[in-house]
Amino acid sequence: MTRRCLVSVYGPGNVIAALSAVKWYGLQRYADERADVVTIVHHPGLPDDMAKEAGIVVERMISSQGWSKPTILLAEDIEEITHAGRLASYREILQRFRHRIGADNFDEVFYAHDVVGPVAELAMNAYPKAEHITFGDALGSVYDKQYHLDLASGTSFVTRQDCRLSRKYIHPIYIIYMIKEQLRLIVLGGPKKVQATKAVLILPMDQTGNCLDDKELLVIPKKIVLDIISGCNSAILELSQYSETLMEDATDPSFLLLLENISDGGFISFEREVAMYEDIIRSNIPPGRTIFIKAHPFSVANIDEAVYRRLNSDYNARIVSSEFRRYPIELWKVLASKCQVISISYPSISLTFLYDRPVIYPMGASMIQTFIPERYWDSYMNADMLYKGQLANLSNWDGQGVLWRGSIS
Repeated sequence: MTRRCLVSVYGPGNVIAALSAVKWYGLQRYADERADVVTIVHHPGLPDDMAKEAGIVVERMISSQGWSKPTILLAEDIEEITHAGRLASYREILQRFRHRIGADNFDEVFYAHDVVGPVAELAMNAYPKAEHITFGDALGSVYDKQYHLDLASGTSFVTRQDCRLSRKYIHPIYIIYMIKEQLRLIVLGGPKKVQATKAVLILPMDQTGNCLDDKELLVIPKKIVLDIISGCNSAILELSQYSETLMEDATDPSFLLLLENISDGGFISFEREVAMYEDIIRSNIPPGRTIFIKAHPFSVANIDEAVYRRLNSDYNARIVSSEFRRYPIELWKVLASKCQVISISYPSISLTFLYDRPVIYPMGASMIQTFIPERYWDSYMNADMLYKGQLANLSNWDGQGVLWRGSIS
């Protein structure tokens, strides 16, 4: 049996989980992994040139499983669907969405999360009879939407300070989301609050402790994930070849520093982000070592070049080519296997799991309070807690059930 699937991803970082979920769910439900898949790529707020580059990487990755070319939705496409020059009823919006996707029905709708962006919500409302399945963010993180937005926007800090909400405390994405929600409810007729009824996850993480309570959980075996990664690498041979070239004259041990895009998001200044990475390296790595510096897949500012200039006098620092920056680090098997990786975010978990090599995770309360503005401490402390919780549980996790479950009680 070949079932029809609609898969929504934000970018390349969701693709490994999406490919794994569609394949594993097919094997579990139908004893057959065949699927006719329509893939949507939409990353809210991403410049068009980056969005198109991300779409190309998604296309390369999903081709490894025989999926067809993805549909890339830019900001103007979303605007055309949701507004088209006038206020439209929600029924009209859903009709436009189905027309843009080119299908009247699907058996399954898969999505990462619905915290930001309209696509997951549109898809579930446009295809209410389909099974709604989340594969989680990254390799299986499931969030509470309002809680996550409050943390990311700094709203929780304002609430604790017993202050009136001020725009300077709220992230722009949150402001835009709230305005659209109010317009939708008051003028357009709001969507039904639909959620996934199933979660097909690689590393199940429940942010608040109740995000998975109303969902049937299926855990994807590690072998399936490694097979997916191997298929992607076979479809993108130049990535492995480039990685091998990087290692040719590297010292042993070598290190791989994975940068974030914190200043791009307006959370800290460019200078403070650079200083944070310099502090991480000088606190953890002896001088003279080879350090590969890899920019975040969606960096705008040249953080990697600035970090290189800070370190190169004392280390053999090398910048990873921007040609390959959009590919998720989980595909960089050569570097991940041969280097000691340093990460302050999710790769500390995913790479430890996939390649059985501990990652240096230097984040903690002291570093957060030193480099991150106070209004974002709640968000970064929450992330630090969930990363450390998952890392602590990985060694004893049997691959069944939830890897880590938080609590906000």
